[in-house]
Amino acid sequence: MELFNINIATLIVLTAVIITIAFIIAVAFNIGRTLESKKSQLKQKGDNKRRISAMDIAYEDALGANNFEIRKLNELNERYLNFTEHLSDVVKRLYSSLSSKEISSIVISLVKDIINTETIEMYIFDPQEKLLKKVNEFVKTTDGKTSYKLGEGLIGSAAQDNIIKIKGVTFFENNLHDYGKDTEKFWIVSPVHFNNRLIGVLGIGKVKNPTGNERNLIRIICDIAGVTLANQSYLREWKHGSMKDSLTGLYNRRYFSHMVMTYLEKSIKEDFPIQICLFDIDHFKNYNDMNGHQEGDCLLKEISILLTSLSRKSTVLARYGGEEFIVMLPDISKEDAFIYAERVKEEVAGYPFAHKEKQPLGFVSVSGGVASFPGDSGSIEKVIELADKALYKAKEAGRNRMIKHESSKKLINI
Repeated sequence: MELFNINIATLIVLTAVIITIAFIIAVAFNIGRTLESKKSQLKQKGDNKRRISAMDIAYEDALGANNFEIRKLNELNERYLNFTEHLSDVVKRLYSSLSSKEISSIVISLVKDIINTETIEMYIFDPQEKLLKKVNEFVKTTDGKTSYKLGEGLIGSAAQDNIIKIKGVTFFENNLHDYGKDTEKFWIVSPVHFNNRLIGVLGIGKVKNPTGNERNLIRIICDIAGVTLANQSYLREWKHGSMKDSLTGLYNRRYFSHMVMTYLEKSIKEDFPIQICLFDIDHFKNYNDMNGHQEGDCLLKEISILLTSLSRKSTVLARYGGEEFIVMLPDISKEDAFIYAERVKEEVAGYPFAHKEKQPLGFVSVSGGVASFPGDSGSIEKVIELADKALYKAKEAGRNRMIKHESSKKLINI
């Protein structure tokens, strides 16, 4: 009975121990499960935070990119507005300009307003030399090249083929063709023409943040430039014709008077003298009567060419009327002007003109007079009159001689 009681007591204790252990296991399991749940919840929250953070970053990146694109569009819009607002003023300036350099400078400014690049160069075609010559530029670095032959590089190729060309590709009848070397400094070039007449080429370097509209914009600008340069060329030719003597190609009397007044202003401001020389072909009537007027015209042309070859670039030489020529020599002394006149006399006398032996002196000759501003007179009209009087004295003295006016009223005869 006692053993039975012990066994019952042991069983109760064991049962209590088992229940306790089971309870502890259950509690531990529940705690573990709770911890796992909490851990899972924390992990999920962390993942959510990371996802939210990543979304925020992505959103911020997208917003930044959006703002950048908006800034680009605003900048581009501002460029376009500036371009359109100033276009009419630019066109007016273009049509009021008379030199290729002035026009190309305005064209380059127009390109700078609408296209973001650091290299813009303008070339004008010289049909006589078959060269494209640089007349103006906007560059931060340059290779020193000032001309291109037709077909040379993108500049020469665009001119020769008369199409816009882009480094790496060219557009021809809507097809793309590879073109351009890695060393080519231009990114896009466009010919400038008018009525199929090549006038020049506009070259543009790498464009910052290109929009894709550069080709069309350049075409518009080149069309404007083409019309303006063609107009300038026609105007220059007209002006050239209005200021030149049709027979000899020298300046005419009207243009000479204009140039005299221009130099007169400079002479007064910069304090330098002006020398006037008048030359007349001796016995020209005899030459015409003996050989005919056609031969007389040939003599005038040949003497004009000879006079031009003996004169400096700064010398203004004109046909003054009939067989008379007038020369303005700025910024030289009267003695040097007289040396020049003497050389003219000697070169004409020694030149193998046709029919020279039929002249009274046995050769073609000229006589001349020299006078100085302001040394001989403070009036340029008076100086020309004094040179004419000295010429008349040279004729009276036997021709084939030069005489310079002297303020003392003495005439030096050589």
